[in-house]
Amino acid sequence: MKNKKSNKYKELAGLYDDLVTSGYYNYESMLEAMLRVIGPHTKVLDLGIGTALLAERLLTARPEILLTGIDFSPDMLQHARQRLSNCARLYEANVVDFDLGEIFECAFSNSGIWNFIETGEELLLCSHLDKRTDNEQGFERVAAHLCPGGRFVLNVQGEHRNMELEISNGVQYQQVVYHHQDGFTKEYYFKRGDELSLHQTLDFRIFSLEEADEMLYQAGFERDLTAPSVGLHVFRKR
Repeated sequence: MKNKKSNKYKELAGLYDDLVTSGYYNYESMLEAMLRVIGPHTKVLDLGIGTALLAERLLTARPEILLTGIDFSPDMLQHARQRLSNCARLYEANVVDFDLGEIFECAFSNSGIWNFIETGEELLLCSHLDKRTDNEQGFERVAAHLCPGGRFVLNVQGEHRNMELEISNGVQYQQVVYHHQDGFTKEYYFKRGDELSLHQTLDFRIFSLEEADEMLYQAGFERDLTAPSVGLHVFRKR
């Protein structure tokens, strides 16, 4: 079943790489942290793989990793397939009801579906899924794909704010954030000079840390206190 939001990434996929590699994310620090948490494990599931920028770096550093990635956007997956060639298995799937028929040692979401946000005052769970029930089912599906003791890893970002950034080929990126009761909306603008090349709107749901821990515990997870302290949130399947 395709996620109804997948069309919102159709055009964004073509500009995504230019944006996130222009200082929007620090992929080298992400890679170092993820490698420490994955440790010796080789069966890894990337949730919301996008264009596979982090996955490519993982496989370059650890070519023995057997990587599987899912995403609900066929356009993002097209870029991922071009980037990874035959080095990973990729599936168009919705995390709410996916079933790959196999078990993994580690699963991670590098903002693809979920991530934590550090505001300076509190820690929040950010999700691309609107409904709490969808998040609960998504966590349950992730747990169903992990072995006992398997790690579920979520990255941490700072608070989303209005910003502008020059990316490449004369393209100027601007994001405008509107906060509301259940989360926030981000307006993405890509401009070349005075010409608007692309405008996208995406909605994000926010949960308190208490709500996040409750949903994850109900799905079969608890915090992994043995994981390296590397700025990621790591949970272990009970």
